[in-house]
Amino acid sequence: MAHPNWEHLAGPRGHSDYSPGDFIAFDEQGKTLQGEVLWIAAPHQTATGCHAPTTYYVDCDDGWPHIVYASQIKA
Repeated sequence: MAHPNWEHLAGPRGHSDYSPGDFIAFDEQGKTLQGEVLWIAAPHQTATGCHAPTTYYVDCDDGWPHIVYASQIKA
C-alpha cells in the first residue's frame, strides 16, 4: 500500500531499526497484530504543539494503516 505523499501526510521520514517493507508485530489494545511498515515518521511537533515520537504507519491488511510507537513493537 505505497502512497506517494507519506511525508506530507505523516511528517518527515525517520530512521529506525525497521524500514518500509519490513513486517513487524506489535501490541494494540491487548492484541498482537502484525503488518507491513509503510512509513516511519521522525519525531516532530504536531500542529497543536505536542511532541510526537518516532511513529510507524503499519498496514495490517484490515483497511486502514495503524499508528504504532516503538514501545508497542514486539522484539
